[in-house]
Amino acid sequence: MSFTLRQITKRAAGGEIVRKKTFAEGPLRIGRGTDCEIRVPDLAVSIHHATLSQEGLGRLRIEATGAQPFGVGGRFTRSAVVRIADIPELSFGDHLLTIGPGQGDEIILTLTRVEAAPGQGEPATPASLIPRARILGKRRLAWTGFTLIALLCLIL
Repeated sequence: MSFTLRQITKRAAGGEIVRKKTFAEGPLRIGRGTDCEIRVPDLAVSIHHATLSQEGLGRLRIEATGAQPFGVGGRFTRSAVVRIADIPELSFGDHLLTIGPGQGDEIILTLTRVEAAPGQGEPATPASLIPRARILGKRRLAWTGFTLIALLCLIL
């Protein structure tokens, strides 16, 4: 049994980049670490998050190796056995791993990043926590603050 990993990333211009890797046999490690076969670049994913291995004919076992669970079919669990024919979707952080049958005894693993739906904001970043005023932009606000502090130091 062989595994083919298709990692799909989106370009800023709107196109897709597809990277393929083939693994002769399992088990495959899933995580953020550089030694993992399925590398998920997300801080919500542990260094070694889970292990994917064959469990009989046409079935795979996914076991969480750390303290964090993973998602299977909309619910979070630490262990799951899935049928390849059902084309299950596993979630790790904001990434989705879809498992599907390939040619012969090949298993296709597709890793994509889940985009936020329109209307749902991204999580607050430090830059977005500064209120936007129409009169003062961030740069003007910074220079104004610097000037006030410098004047206060000169007065003292």
